[in-house]
Amino acid sequence: MSSYRRWLLTAAVCLAIFACSLPSHTTSSPPFVTTSTTLAIPETAFPASPQLAAPLPAPTIAYQPVFEPAPCAFAVPSGYSPDCGYLVVPENRARTGSPSIRLHIAIFQNHSGIPVADPVVHLAGGPGSSSLNVSEYLFNQGLGAVLEKRDFILFDQRGTGYSQPRLDCTERTSITAVLLEGNLSDEEAQLAIQDAFRRCRDRLMAEGIDLSAYNSAASAADLNDLRLALGYEKLNLYAVSYGTRLALTLMRDYPNSVRSAVLDSAYPLQVNLYTALAPNADRAFNVFFNRRAADANCSAAYPDLRNVFYQLVDQLNAYPASVSLDVGGVERVIRLDGDLLIDVLFTGLYNPK
Repeated sequence: MSSYRRWLLTAAVCLAIFACSLPSHTTSSPPFVTTSTTLAIPETAFPASPQLAAPLPAPTIAYQPVFEPAPCAFAVPSGYSPDCGYLVVPENRARTGSPSIRLHIAIFQNHSGIPVADPVVHLAGGPGSSSLNVSEYLFNQGLGAVLEKRDFILFDQRGTGYSQPRLDCTERTSITAVLLEGNLSDEEAQLAIQDAFRRCRDRLMAEGIDLSAYNSAASAADLNDLRLALGYEKLNLYAVSYGTRLALTLMRDYPNSVRSAVLDSAYPLQVNLYTALAPNADRAFNVFFNRRAADANCSAAYPDLRNVFYQLVDQLNAYPASVSLDVGGVERVIRLDGDLLIDVLFTGLYNPK
């Protein structure tokens, strides 16, 4: 089959995959749990479990978390005027002489103007996503209703977004185009990825970054410090994907700081993301194809979509297609094989539209 015909078949199947809309999206990021859970946290301590990761050691240095007002560093949604600034905390709370880091915060005040004891805090996913960068999306999805009764706080977790330092691995992103071109063998690609991450690690360490201090337990301590520095009694958490893992860590380590929590697409503390990824993806794909098959109109338009898709995966793995794609503003020819098509579907299921 020619590259042109393979490209046409690929495009047709990709369009078919998203042609029939569902009443709700198949997976939300990532598909550990497809429903939201609301938890009311009692005053008693959150019970520990031997399966869960150990909490961060108790701080051994004395410090005072500080909120420093500053201009908003992100694009503020139209019609809103949050109070922005930085939460200043030690990078490593257990290390004498640890430098300070600055977490960018945006406080959207409730409409009444009356101080409240328990704001709603958004915990972004990833890990690595910027809560502040999705502020407009959040308000467009109706979360501005929070402001009728409570303050709404967005912040970028340590190492992410507009917080300082920001731990981006440009070494990894810079090789994306080369990897997509498909001129490397699988072994060469893996070695290139490993080398990129090693170079990133070495650079960050040379800059004085304590990589051991960037984890869920440290971020949970940041949340508790945010509560203390801003003078709130308790927090209501709205957490998505990885953010649910952070929420659970906060409930474990600082149970009395949380009033309630919404866990959207929960990522439990005992789950290993990497070993759970394949079975979760398989479950999500099965839900997707089963719902398409159950829809009479979709099934008639695209019969046997499941088998067509997996046959195409096998075909593209045997005979990859060349496809033009905009990569970082540059038109590049990438190698589209079956594995990449699997990734396209998996990523597409994050979008409800």
